[in-house]
Amino acid sequence: MYSLEEIYIQANEDQFAYQTMDRSVINYGVKIQSFPSKTEILNCGRNGDYFQECNKEEYALFINHGWKKGGLMLSMMNCKRKLEMIEIQIRKENNTRKNDKHIKKLKKSRENLLVKYAGRKQQLNRLL
Repeated sequence: MYSLEEIYIQANEDQFAYQTMDRSVINYGVKIQSFPSKTEILNCGRNGDYFQECNKEEYALFINHGWKKGGLMLSMMNCKRKLEMIEIQIRKENNTRKNDKHIKKLKKSRENLLVKYAGRKQQLNRLL
């Protein structure tokens, strides 16, 4: 079990993470930022143009596993969610317009996400 302050320290010590000037750290599609009053973790892989604070389930990943392992697990969850959305779009496209160009684009996006997911899975296995 880790506290948010310990997770923030781990994030600062992560050599692969990007550290910004405003006391925040970004890696694996996750941003952790520290303010004098609180420390919060943001999921960058959700809701498009802005970062949304993690929900309780996502916070539990970091509290139980720490910065690196929790970030990888959250990134994998984001990949799964995006894959499910793409599968729905492919089915919808096959049942309605049948636009081959759009279907190929969706399948290429699915393939890229599967490669990303497999890479994250390998990184996670190396940590274990």
